[in-house]
Amino acid sequence: MIIVTGFVQSGFGRYEELEEPFVDSDWSPGKIANALYSCLFAYGGWTNLNCMVGEMINPRKHLSIVIRLSCLLVTLVYTAANVAYVTVVPVAEILSTRAVALTFANRIYGMFWWIMPIFVACSTFGGANGTILTTSRIFVVASQLKQMPAFISYLHTDRLTPIPAVLFTCIISIIYLLAGDIFTLMNYMGFVQWLAIGLCVLIVVIFRFTRPNIQRPVK
Repeated sequence: MIIVTGFVQSGFGRYEELEEPFVDSDWSPGKIANALYSCLFAYGGWTNLNCMVGEMINPRKHLSIVIRLSCLLVTLVYTAANVAYVTVVPVAEILSTRAVALTFANRIYGMFWWIMPIFVACSTFGGANGTILTTSRIFVVASQLKQMPAFISYLHTDRLTPIPAVLFTCIISIIYLLAGDIFTLMNYMGFVQWLAIGLCVLIVVIFRFTRPNIQRPVK
């Protein structure tokens, strides 16, 4: 809906903000790092796909395809959404507001602005579902490797669902909510998360040279 509205607004010639999108930008290292943390948070889903390899029928074939397609699709959708925002809300106002979608809806949808918070809330279900699925699997493997308590790796007798790991994930998530400020939470979490991802990538490269003959189900 946002993207379609943006295209309509562009058709009316309302794209002045796109002519100089980076004017008056703050290029200090700290601001760039904070911006990257926020962006990487939005694009971070692809890093969780490998956690579901054990439940994929043919991970060797499908994993690389899913990663490429999902990254491409998300990039296109997010870019189009941001372009749509600036056709309605000035960049200066976007930087000062904490709810861009709501400001956008107030400007363009009038009395129907209330539908935007509902759609935003619904969109969080997908992210929450993906986080619960993948993070709980990480806890299960950590428990199986004796890096966490053994009960976390227990599975439901009929459905084989890792219920203790899912509940543990939910408890940790609720504790994180006590931080209050989502942007502070993203900055702290982003540093740790991407440091860990960077180390994983480095280890993969090192193992290519130091352990070239070990079995690799997915390359």
